[in-house]
Amino acid sequence: MAELLHNPEIWVLIGFSLFVVLVFKPGKKALLGLIDTRVAKIRQQLDEATSLRREAEAALAAAQKRLADSSAEAERMITDAKIGAERSRREALTEIQELTARRQKEAIEKIAQAEAGAVDEIRRLAVDAAIAATRSLLVAHVTGATADRLVDDAIADLPQRLN
Repeated sequence: MAELLHNPEIWVLIGFSLFVVLVFKPGKKALLGLIDTRVAKIRQQLDEATSLRREAEAALAAAQKRLADSSAEAERMITDAKIGAERSRREALTEIQELTARRQKEAIEKIAQAEAGAVDEIRRLAVDAAIAATRSLLVAHVTGATADRLVDDAIADLPQRLN
């Protein structure tokens, strides 16, 4: 045992043990206080994290709802736009058909007027040709008393033809 008292490692062990016993009693409260403070701080952080997680989940749910609402609104707008485009297409087609029919009618009327004008012109030319032919025949074949009698008859008929 005397050997043990001369061994420095034993003295270090004894000193360390005494130090631990002496420091443990007062340090225990401080150490436990630090641990309790750290536990409370961690618990507070966990509560805050839980609260933040709930808020994030609520924000995510609200964002997903807004996204669904926006998607539904976009679909409705696309459907409305397609309906409007189809209606505009039908209206434009109807207007084009009406315009085409109206222009076709106008063209037919113009053609009829041109035909009537051409027929009138041909009749006038035919009358002028007949008068010229008659004049030539009368000048060439009717002379003397026959010519005088035709002129007198024409003069006598003139007041009746003018009324």
